[in-house]
Amino acid sequence: LFDWVTTITCVIAVLTGLNMTIFLLVIWQRALPALPISIAFGLLFYFVASITVVPFLNEQLNLPARIAVAQDAASALWVGKSGGGGMVYI
Repeated sequence: LFDWVTTITCVIAVLTGLNMTIFLLVIWQRALPALPISIAFGLLFYFVASITVVPFLNEQLNLPARIAVAQDAASALWVGKSGGGGMVYI
């Protein structure tokens, strides 16, 4: 996944979808599939969190972008936060 924030958001969305399914089961009083609402909420919350929440939190915490071009080397690219996970040579 994109980040821990999106992972936790998706877990909350799936649990919300399961609760919504149980709520609709009580109202309609017939068998309902459990996963479609949870999958739809999970996908929706994943894209919403990755587009809005993660950049907002990165800005608030003053974290660098996940991928940034190294300034001292023209053919290097570091990936990750605060120091990166290593060098990828292009």
